[in-house]
Amino acid sequence: MFPDRPEIVARHRRRGAGAYRYSLFLLLLWLSASLLMGQRYPWIVVMDPGHGGDDYGIRAGQGSFEKDINLLVARDFQHILSADPALDVLLTRENDRELSLRERAIQANNLSADLFISVHCAFSNRRVDRGFIVYFFQPEESQLSSFHELRSTGSHQDVRLVPWDLAQLPAAPASRDLATRLQNALNRMHGKYSGSPVGEQLELLSKVACPAVLIECCFLTNSEDERQIMDPFYRRRFAEAVRDSIMDFLTTHQYSASGRQP
Repeated sequence: MFPDRPEIVARHRRRGAGAYRYSLFLLLLWLSASLLMGQRYPWIVVMDPGHGGDDYGIRAGQGSFEKDINLLVARDFQHILSADPALDVLLTRENDRELSLRERAIQANNLSADLFISVHCAFSNRRVDRGFIVYFFQPEESQLSSFHELRSTGSHQDVRLVPWDLAQLPAAPASRDLATRLQNALNRMHGKYSGSPVGEQLELLSKVACPAVLIECCFLTNSEDERQIMDPFYRRRFAEAVRDSIMDFLTTHQYSASGRQP
């Protein structure tokens, strides 16, 4: 703008250099805090849009398919959560393709994910049912017995090398805590009590080796829920509640997968 005023150009350069040094200082401060806390950053969060490909899931009253809504919601989660530099959010699928439950779990385990959240929509024969449901894995007594036997005969390090069908057990208490935090945050967002998180024998969650939950974000059999979940503003509020719960959980527990705990 002022090509004949070199002193102005020099002033802008000094300002630019100062801003750069300040940004570098903040980055170094953040990295130093991360190291002092003993935590690997960023935390890896795997979002799993349920269904896909020929697996359509539920069909809503207006013709929408669950597989498409799951991907839409998961992408919003990824966008909102990724704005926090402490989180690296990855999707098990980024397009309309079918994945087995095993493939979804393998992705999370191979990434050494710190959290796993599977995104779904609920079905009910009662059209008045609406809201959301948060699930965590509830192990059977036989699974708990096998796991406790493994712990009693091996070292702490050996417990990480658990059989495939017991992969979730070391993280099961943390999964329940995460589910409770999510349920409470979503209750506050909706301004009403929608029950407690539900423990179930979910095959997908059983194979994931980090804190893992499944969220049914709405009842697609309810017309108001269907309208609401298609509203970008509502999905943003939902994603922000999920983000706040995740950060509350991670910073409280200083949890990290594969034994990376201070």
